[in-house]
Amino acid sequence: MELSCGTLQTAGAIDIDLLDQGSKPWRALQAKIHQYIQEQEGQSSIGVDFNRRPNFDDIEDFLNGTKSLEEITNIIPCI
Repeated sequence: MELSCGTLQTAGAIDIDLLDQGSKPWRALQAKIHQYIQEQEGQSSIGVDFNRRPNFDDIEDFLNGTKSLEEITNIIPCI
């Protein structure tokens, strides 16, 4: 098992996005709340799933001094 740039690589060649592990419970919570509201004759909808991930290799290059902040600004979702 190897941990590299936010991805867990197992011996069985399965890659798991560690940052995405919060998405499953979040979607399940949204579905339960949506179902409850519908059962109470209310109206609700579940929006489009949004999960942009930065390119961790580029961020590592920035931290190592081989890329400038200007070069990686467009790859960081929150900037």
